Amino acid sequence: MVLYLSLGIIGLPVFSGAGFGVARILGPTGGYLIAFPLVAFVVGFLISRKRHVIWTIVSMTIGMLILFGIGTLQLGFFTGMGWKEAMVSGFLIFSWWDLLKVAAAAAIFRQFSGKDKEV
Repeated sequence: MVLYLSLGIIGLPVFSGAGFGVARILGPTGGYLIAFPLVAFVVGFLISRKRHVIWTIVSMTIGMLILFGIGTLQLGFFTGMGWKEAMVSGFLIFSWWDLLKVAAAAAIFRQFSGKDKEV
């Protein structure tokens, strides 16, 4: 994730909408980008502690909450939105979709982990 951010900062169009540059990191949606390395570390650490599908779902959900929390804080700060509006625009509107992605990732984990008996 640090490499991904570094590539975007030096000018490669790797961010959403083929975006790049420090302005993306320091702008309204930069909090989501800044959170990526932290979320990758936290989720990786949590999953390494216990390889169980339920724990995997919990770990990924915690990561999602960290990502949206940091992203929403920066969104609200930079746009001047009230916190309620920032929560709706930067968290709630995307979180339902990401919960579906967590479920899909957990199903993939279960399929490839070889631990079909653990549910």
